[in-house]
Amino acid sequence: MGEYSPVILREPQSQTVFQGQTARLGVEARGVGELAYQWYFEGAVLPGLPRRCSNLRTFSPSGPAAIT
Repeated sequence: MGEYSPVILREPQSQTVFQGQTARLGVEARGVGELAYQWYFEGAVLPGLPRRCSNLRTFSPSGPAAIT
């Protein structure tokens, strides 16, 4: 890794949520400039999650119904 490579300081925690519950995604990273984030559910990209922390509401087996 180079001197300016991003570093993950705290990795996301594995979670189990039941249908209708909220899952909270979070990561702590450090790097030069603005960092970009990409979240996945079952290998598929979750669109609209450019932040380091997000809430996934009304969770169902097919994924989240609302992202904040």
